[in-house]
Amino acid sequence: MRQAAEPRSVADIRVFLVDRQEIVLRGLQVALAGESDIGIDGEAVNLLQAMARIRSDDPPDVVVIDPDLPDGRGLELCRTLRTRFADLRCVVLTSSTDPDRLADAMAAGASAYVVKDIVGIDLAAAIRTVAAGGNHYDPRVARELRAKIGRTAMLDQLSPRERQLFALLGEGLTNRQIAARLYLAEKTVRNSLTVLFAKLGVSGRVQAAALAVRIGAVEMPAPT
Repeated sequence: MRQAAEPRSVADIRVFLVDRQEIVLRGLQVALAGESDIGIDGEAVNLLQAMARIRSDDPPDVVVIDPDLPDGRGLELCRTLRTRFADLRCVVLTSSTDPDRLADAMAAGASAYVVKDIVGIDLAAAIRTVAAGGNHYDPRVARELRAKIGRTAMLDQLSPRERQLFALLGEGLTNRQIAARLYLAEKTVRNSLTVLFAKLGVSGRVQAAALAVRIGAVEMPAPT
């Protein structure tokens, strides 16, 4: 006598998919189909559909969200879901490598930020990480964000005039050339550079110029 098939086990991690492109949704389903501990709990192609289909009495563990939905920002969906469901985690899936987008996603409560060139096995790993309470941010974008934060913090400590001096050093200008460019006396430039070097923590113009190039310092408009 043929034995009845065993009932399919419930996945440990229930994932809801939100993306404006149905072809992406199909690709995500295929990518996650072989993961025995991950199950697709539902899907939506826009914000309103997602809010209607995510059950308030039995929400999923993880929601994978496209940040650019046709009827609203996916990050607002993330923020709303995180407010309503304390244990729910959001994974932002995007084509953008802009570090500002990562910062926005983190502010919205996203536990992961992954770029759409990610392979299925790595996406599954990211989902497992956030389901367990961890974070996963694309390392390329995270590096750019750290660098930008560091650059901003460094430039913020400088006055408009000092930022001009810093940028001109990066261009390789001499004190005389800087004085001519800014209509200052050379002595004023020398004194200002001494203060600038102290703020930057460098020993002289060579280190300051190299630092300006490395962080991409830009010349500011002349102070009024």
